[in-house]
Amino acid sequence: MFSSNTSGETASALDGLPALYAPGRQGIQDQQTPSGGTAASDEISWVVPSGVTQISAVCVGGGGAGASGSSTFDRGGGGGGGGALTYETIAVTPAETLTVGVGCGEDTDGSDGADSFIKRGGTDLLRAGGGKFAPAVTSTVGTGGAGGSKGAYSGGNGGSGGSTSGVGGAREGGAGGGGAGGYSGAGGAGGANAAAGSAGSGGAAGGGGGGSNTVLSPPENGAGAQGGGVGVFGTGSNGAGGAAGTAIVLPVGGGGGSGGTTGISPTNSSNTQVTQGMFGGGGYGGYGDTTQNTSSASGAPGCVRIVIGANKYPSSAPENTNEQIFTTTGSGTFTVPVGVTSVSVVCIAGGAGSQRAISNANSGGGGGLRYYNNLTVTPGGTIDLSVGIAGTAGTSGGVGGQGGASWFNGTSTGNASVWAQGGDGGGSGGSGSTIGGSIGGGNGGTAGSTDATTAGGGGGAAGYSGNGGNASGLSPGVAQDGSGGGGGGGFRSTGTAGGGGGVGLYPGINGAGAAISFGAKAGSSGVSLADSATTGGVYGGGAGGNDAASTGTGDVGGQGALRIIWPGTRTFPYMAGK
Repeated sequence: MFSSNTSGETASALDGLPALYAPGRQGIQDQQTPSGGTAASDEISWVVPSGVTQISAVCVGGGGAGASGSSTFDRGGGGGGGGALTYETIAVTPAETLTVGVGCGEDTDGSDGADSFIKRGGTDLLRAGGGKFAPAVTSTVGTGGAGGSKGAYSGGNGGSGGSTSGVGGAREGGAGGGGAGGYSGAGGAGGANAAAGSAGSGGAAGGGGGGSNTVLSPPENGAGAQGGGVGVFGTGSNGAGGAAGTAIVLPVGGGGGSGGTTGISPTNSSNTQVTQGMFGGGGYGGYGDTTQNTSSASGAPGCVRIVIGANKYPSSAPENTNEQIFTTTGSGTFTVPVGVTSVSVVCIAGGAGSQRAISNANSGGGGGLRYYNNLTVTPGGTIDLSVGIAGTAGTSGGVGGQGGASWFNGTSTGNASVWAQGGDGGGSGGSGSTIGGSIGGGNGGTAGSTDATTAGGGGGAAGYSGNGGNASGLSPGVAQDGSGGGGGGGFRSTGTAGGGGGVGLYPGINGAGAAISFGAKAGSSGVSLADSATTGGVYGGGAGGNDAASTGTGDVGGQGALRIIWPGTRTFPYMAGK
């Protein structure tokens, strides 16, 4: 739970400040979503600050998955539908707890994107529907998925995915994904094979992705393109429809609306690229002919953002830029802006590296996280800080290196106002401490146990109000999810074990623990790992061990990071939105 730490502040002092910025994670592991199912919405408990009676919120549903091409039917797959966008002013009661659900973008054929929502108990206050999946290809058609629904709320429906119903029997390319919904109109429809996607309609709608040409070569470039995403900082320009592919030119992803990002094209597609088609773009369809087929792309994740006060959406909810982020490892300094007398800081330490060995390959623990609110500073002053390095890869003769500590307002962990400890190679997750102040955070997840045939998974990075997920060890089952916004633990393996998930700089969802060969998912807007990845996730994930060989090295952990926000009414983890 993210509970209030802004007692004593007036509603007017908080008006217009971003309270929550929670992007969804890219897909969930295939084992957890049955074909024809719906991806899960990650839930957060959010407590209304003292004195606040109105909030403005926007929700974007996750994009639906496209369908893979079919060699059986010699046909390309349809595109997934884009997620809807909704926004409202919501009356709230100070100190009440609301449930915030963040829609996942689905990466499994035959699965819908998840809804994003805000609920009071079991009653919806705001909901944006996830895009629908493209059904499996038949002998006559590859049908596109429907766009997500906005229901009765303000906003726009997601665009529908393109279909492939025309050619067949001629090396058919996939269709484009639908664009995300906008603030006053629907997202653009995805293009059919050899057809361009349409531009988004209304204010700030994402454009649909372009369809591919039927004779593209090589076949792996014959998929469609992803639908464009939509931003969550208020209405802006419409996203352009993606261009269709030709025999020698790849199709183009739909343009993002209102600051959303452009959808991916086939050559740079990956189910782990959460920055593409954000937020809510539908996945593209894959290529198919009589001898081979290619996979589809996932839908992009959804997002929820909450701003204090009434009527901030659709046009008065800009991104708050009163912050500074440090991601370059090593020592640095922060110059306090003119007029600023207090800041709030979060430190994330580096995750530990792992070992490569013929047996008993040790993995790395996740990095710790600590924050300090309302630290008194002097305008114009210079403050020392350090960002923790990633733990180094170990050799067959030893464990991986410890992750580096991150700290603020000091020259070491011994005299800093706040610091987080790096994860241990082959051992525990990092902790941390502060000197006074309003503090919080969590410890990194523990590295997984090993034996003669099994490498341990990496520990997840710490969360804002809980620990990172412990890695999977020798017993069956999945690794632990992160808590309090922390990263999930990596999975054990008889070869290369999965790395632990990282944690982001914006408090949000928990990272999912990995299952079997899958990489752990990040918490709180961190970067999730690719399937079978052994590196630690950014920021602070521990690396997975490697039993594949007795020589060489293991892998590196995820590096640390540091974020500073002001004025003093902006605090972690509750009032630390973007």
